[in-house]
Amino acid sequence: MWARKSTDNGATWLADMTFSDVVSPLPGQPDTGIVAEYVGDYDYGSALTTNHLSAWADGRVAIAGASQQDAFFDKEPAGGATPTPTPTATPAPITLQARVQTQGTNHRVQLKWHPVINGGSVSVLRNNVVIETIADDGHANDNLGTQTGTFTYQVCETGTGNCSNIVTVQVP
Repeated sequence: MWARKSTDNGATWLADMTFSDVVSPLPGQPDTGIVAEYVGDYDYGSALTTNHLSAWADGRVAIAGASQQDAFFDKEPAGGATPTPTPTATPAPITLQARVQTQGTNHRVQLKWHPVINGGSVSVLRNNVVIETIADDGHANDNLGTQTGTFTYQVCETGTGNCSNIVTVQVP
């Protein structure tokens, strides 16, 4: 009998380990109306606050050379080694670039970033304030009209906290 154990309610799991003390053959089936190697439908596992419990049938006991269907039981303390957590993927850093375009007295800031998150969305921030949330296609424009001055920009993946570098532009 093999088992895997979790000490954190199933968030992570220890490696497979033997639960029974021996490797045993399948027991014989004395009832001729049932498949000869049929056994195991009464294997059970349960957990209590302090122990993991398991019961199973195996064929380790032989009588007259024939493996018998015998039930066995074992318990394992619920505590123990701490499983190694599955690492969480670190999102790729977002690299942002900005360029000012002026036509007459109207100004526009072109923003481009990578990587693009397909199917995701980003919030575009100007001076630490969200000015729009859009589908992430790697670019956006901020039409400033006749505003001038120094502006900072950043883009953040919606709902993740993964944000780009901050870019500062000067609009004359």
